[in-house]
Amino acid sequence: MDWMAEEHGAAIVMDTFNALASSEGMTTEDPIDYLARASYRGYLARTSYGDMAAGGTVKDVIQMCKEYRADGVIFFAHFACKQYCGMLRLYADGIREEAGIPTLTLDGDLLDPRVVSGAQMRNRLNEFFLVLAG
Repeated sequence: MDWMAEEHGAAIVMDTFNALASSEGMTTEDPIDYLARASYRGYLARTSYGDMAAGGTVKDVIQMCKEYRADGVIFFAHFACKQYCGMLRLYADGIREEAGIPTLTLDGDLLDPRVVSGAQMRNRLNEFFLVLAG
């Protein structure tokens, strides 16, 4: 990812695979309950268990885009994750309509680089950065 910073001045400010939800209002008095609730409040877990239908995670992503002053949003659509792939259109539409930010969806497989090569992804990213530089 250093090449994106060096060639395009791009910085990754958040990624959905490692985003942590706030633990505000939660207590550790019951450690098992705390861990269960913390796991559910995680970004990707919420998308799989109903929060997506209520628009919660879409609103969260739009808010993060505004807070981080994002110029663009890049999604990675892992072929095997049907929930996330299905939601990407809702995210992209919401981000474009509410924040006016362009998005890119990179298709691929986390485990099999034969599906989409690194060179193909890099080309798509370079094209997206040209759009952002506009």
